[in-house]
Amino acid sequence: MATVVRRPSGKWQATVRKDGRSLSKSFTKRVDATSWSRETELDAERGALTQPKQQPSAVTVADVLRSYADARMRLLSSYSNNSMSFNSKLPSNKPCSGP
Repeated sequence: MATVVRRPSGKWQATVRKDGRSLSKSFTKRVDATSWSRETELDAERGALTQPKQQPSAVTVADVLRSYADARMRLLSSYSNNSMSFNSKLPSNKPCSGP
């Protein structure tokens, strides 16, 4: 099955899906997108849709959360190290002498 939609950028995106496989391509003209989608649909009917099915990812939610926590800790550690070095460059809390 083919669909042709207009993107916010003004380009036309043609997508062809068949048996869990899909191919997409963007065009500046709608007529080009429609033509490509028809040709690609015919190829799909002949069994020549070239993009393989994507395998499910082996990444778990726990893996993503661990990665996020590690990145967050590195960011916070970097921030505290930078603020310490910044604070050490500030003048001491001596009162200012007036004019």
